[in-house]
Amino acid sequence: MHEACPDSAAAATDLFRPGCRPLSKVLTKGRVGGQCFEDLKSKVIIALVAACALVVGTLFILKHRSSAPVTVTLRIAVTPGQQVGFVIGRANSAKFKYLVGKQSGVKPVLAQKLSLQAVPNSAVVEARVGVLTEDEGRRYVEAFLPTLQDLCGAQVKLSLAAQSIR
Repeated sequence: MHEACPDSAAAATDLFRPGCRPLSKVLTKGRVGGQCFEDLKSKVIIALVAACALVVGTLFILKHRSSAPVTVTLRIAVTPGQQVGFVIGRANSAKFKYLVGKQSGVKPVLAQKLSLQAVPNSAVVEARVGVLTEDEGRRYVEAFLPTLQDLCGAQVKLSLAAQSIR
């Protein structure tokens, strides 16, 4: 249909010949090459904005899910009292969290969220974990102390001082 003219300074006079268009216009369907680049750039920007919006939306939904509906709180008395740090170290280990979660049937994601802290001016350790049901909470309490005692060995004696499942 249209004859392509070479893109060179020598052929500049041919550009004005009827039916002759520069090669760059023939290859880009009549558009100037820069305009095609601008169209592509705008499409890429739109795609990136859409992808970012999708990622942010997904993070927002996952971040704002409600936490576990039931909270288990245990207070463990440690004898001798100087070993509280040792007991917290063992209870914070991945091995302990895996074992107690496996024995109680609590989902691993929830079992890994176990938090421990020493109660100030006492030989007591407080442990908190979220579970899905009260039945899971009871099983977790039953498995917690024997598993921790086995992991700590004969160095300490542990006893359940208080518990709550809410």
